Amino acid sequence: MLGLAINVVTGMLAYIGMPELYTYDAGLWLKMLALLLLGLNAAVFYLTGIFDGVEHLGAGEDAPLPAKLVAGSSLFLWFAVVILGRYIQALGGTIPSGSN
Repeated sequence: MLGLAINVVTGMLAYIGMPELYTYDAGLWLKMLALLLLGLNAAVFYLTGIFDGVEHLGAGEDAPLPAKLVAGSSLFLWFAVVILGRYIQALGGTIPSGSN
């Protein structure tokens, strides 16, 4: 949750600094989508009872399938956030502005 909060705050500050650079950047919007899905992923983990099912697991015990799916999707989305963050400048101007 802390990583998500840090990404949101620093991303907002970067966007506020140069909105004309980031508004038409497909990399930024895909990264925003991944961050939104990470927030939803965390909500699913804590609000559906999955957390309760893994909270008291001991060493060597197997986690239930829903917990594994949430963990796997979280890893995939965090990798997407990192990779898309690296491509933000490279994909700059990839969305047409409509003002030609």
